Amino acid sequence: MLFKYNGKWFLVDYKTDSDNTDEYFQQEYRQQINYYAQAIEAVAKTKVDARYLYLLGAGRFIDIF
Repeated sequence: MLFKYNGKWFLVDYKTDSDNTDEYFQQEYRQQINYYAQAIEAVAKTKVDARYLYLLGAGRFIDIF
């Protein structure tokens, strides 16, 4: 999901993995979400300001930095 809020672009990827540590998800999916951001930036010519994972099973967000 990509959306603009208060002038900033947010990228959110949904995950169904069973709940684990934030570090696990950051390590496991950082490269994937960074590829998504790079593709969006190249095609849309705009900067992705924030990247998050949303864990469906846990109902929470993780910031991917």
